[in-house]
Amino acid sequence: MIIRKATPKDYKEISLIYKEEFGKNPYHEKWTEESAFQKIKEYSKNHILVAEKEKKVIGFIIFSELLLDDGPRTFIDELVITEKFQKQGIGHKLIAEVETFSKNNNKIGILLLAHEEANAIEFYNKLKFKKEKWVLFDKKL
Repeated sequence: MIIRKATPKDYKEISLIYKEEFGKNPYHEKWTEESAFQKIKEYSKNHILVAEKEKKVIGFIIFSELLLDDGPRTFIDELVITEKFQKQGIGHKLIAEVETFSKNNNKIGILLLAHEEANAIEFYNKLKFKKEKWVLFDKKL
C-alpha cells in the first residue's frame, strides 16, 4: 500500500468511494456518481492524498489550511477508507501524513468533524483527538 498525492485521474475512484461509504449508516447521504464527483472536484483546491493498493484507490484524506485566532491549523475535511480495508491501519497512516504536513508547515494543531454515531469516534480517540465544545448547527431552507 502506498500513500500519494491525488491527481485529477483519481477523482472518479475517490468519488465512488465517497458515494458508497457516505451512503451507509450512520450517514445515509444520497450522493449520485455525478454529485459525488462534483464534490471531489470542489475539494481539489485542498490537499488530497490517496491510499492505493495494487493500483486501486482504497481510501483518501482531504485537508485544508485554516487560520484561527490562536494560530494556523490543518482541517481534515474528509477521511474515508473503503469498508473492506477499514481497521487495517490505513486511516492511521493517512492521519500521520497530515500530522507530518502540519508540523512541516508550522501548524499548531489539527481539527476535524465526525458524526457522533460514527465508528470513527473510537479511532479518533485512540489518536488522541479531543472532543471540543463547538456545536454544529444546520438550518434547512
